[in-house]
Amino acid sequence: LQATVEQARARPALAPHAEALQAAWGEVLATLDEITPLLRSDGDRALANASVFLEAFGHTVLAWTWLRQAVVADDANVWLKKMHEAAQRLDYEGNFVHQHDTRLEAMRIVHKVEQGAVRERLVSLNGPAREIIRNEREVLCYLPDQNSVVVEHRKTDGKGFPAILPERLAELGEHYNLMLGKRERIAGRPAQQLGIQPRDGYRYGYRLW
Repeated sequence: LQATVEQARARPALAPHAEALQAAWGEVLATLDEITPLLRSDGDRALANASVFLEAFGHTVLAWTWLRQAVVADDANVWLKKMHEAAQRLDYEGNFVHQHDTRLEAMRIVHKVEQGAVRERLVSLNGPAREIIRNEREVLCYLPDQNSVVVEHRKTDGKGFPAILPERLAELGEHYNLMLGKRERIAGRPAQQLGIQPRDGYRYGYRLW
């Protein structure tokens, strides 16, 4: 409990709740200090208000659980923001797999940032050959098997890979529970698992590393 209080105190939005929990826990400990000696001499008197004490103790533990969940959710928000900033500001390349229903597609991505402008190159690694080049003004799709190029002009919307925007985090929290999973080794690198679970049965859940 004390560790949760300290973690919450470091977060301005949770600090008042941390102080309230600390005060409630202090009252629980003070009550225990009062009734523990009395149990040896007058057990009936010491347990006269046991139900009231247990109710207060239960509310305090429940508040601790809720505060701990809030701390974890706040940590998850921090990780989401870091992921978005890294995806938008850093150069990177690698492979990823996208699954929709029974269709599985492997893609190669190369992401570059030059003077604040983002360019991406996506190459399909299975099925019909396909290559997509996109920047902040247009998307070009090369289809070698069809000897054709498709050009789509667009306005930048910042929705690259991954498309998780900081300004949508508050909205995300309304419909999903955010939680940190275990740390593990993924593709030869240490990784932190992040779970995004829907609060209802109408949305998909996600696991990110």
